[in-house]
Amino acid sequence: FTLCIVRPLMDVCAEQQRTGPTDDVVQDKTQDTASDSRMLEKELAAAQALALDERLLEADDLLRALDHRTEDESSPAASWRQFPWVVELQRKAQRHRELTQDLQCDQGWTQMHCHDDITVWYRAEEDSLFHSVRIDVEMDTNVFGAIAVMNEVDLWKLWVPSFNFPMRIGLRKSHQIRQISRASQSIYCAVNAPWPFKSRDAVLHAHGCDRLQQHRQITVVVDSLPHGASDQSTLWGSIPGPEGDDVRIEIKGGVLFEVTSGTTCTIRMLWNVDPKIPLVPSWLVNLITRNFAHIGMGRFRRMVREIEGTEYETRIEGNETLYRFLADRLQAVGLEGK
Repeated sequence: FTLCIVRPLMDVCAEQQRTGPTDDVVQDKTQDTASDSRMLEKELAAAQALALDERLLEADDLLRALDHRTEDESSPAASWRQFPWVVELQRKAQRHRELTQDLQCDQGWTQMHCHDDITVWYRAEEDSLFHSVRIDVEMDTNVFGAIAVMNEVDLWKLWVPSFNFPMRIGLRKSHQIRQISRASQSIYCAVNAPWPFKSRDAVLHAHGCDRLQQHRQITVVVDSLPHGASDQSTLWGSIPGPEGDDVRIEIKGGVLFEVTSGTTCTIRMLWNVDPKIPLVPSWLVNLITRNFAHIGMGRFRRMVREIEGTEYETRIEGNETLYRFLADRLQAVGLEGK
């Protein structure tokens, strides 16, 4: 988050004190205003601290409660709503709420098939010819390894489907563009498409939210970067353009990790992809997407089971900023860490 100093709120109140009357009644009101300002500053600092700990929804809940107490938007004390870190926090929190709701409610979803504890669902969308795909998988491993396998973007090649025969289709490459914060990164990935279609690529923003305390969950929103993101290289990093004649596509989705015990977890994913292939029937694209989803999750689960002695263990040991933090959080809420 772009941190900002809340002190300007105190300056606003001080200005009100200088320009108003000086009788005893007004002085009492001024003292009350200064006290309210200190309380506001304290509550904003608490929300900011929660956000820095990746507890975005708890931070957003604090801001929502604060919003009800400062309903007069014309009041100088209400200027906190426009702070950049507040706007960004609320945007992210809203996406995590939407993702959680979509993944935990079966209404509107059609089950395609269920096999080997992997269930694939699809849902038609009003504003798109292409279905959203949801995948639920029961894991007989702890959530720590699952998060590590999902997080190490340049190792997706070890489990994301990719085929060269009878046609070239699937993941071609993936890598991190920039680690924005502990649980936020920008990502580049490219996939091969069979002849005569051009390959596709995407630039994504993945950001996590710790919901362990109340729900034993961690959510990760993964969306295409907003339009104009290439002009904000200081935030997202240096965004590569499409390679060759690759076509850049739009992706919206994410992952929900739910801890069911110290050694098991449930993972739910949701993806909506516009492949920008106008001449291919949408039903065919939807069918391929759903089948790839099932294959991919089977490989993902196998990778998590076999994580010992792999490059993933080296990455975990070398990234205490994320993985030590994650292990500590799991232990803090009575769950097993690494």
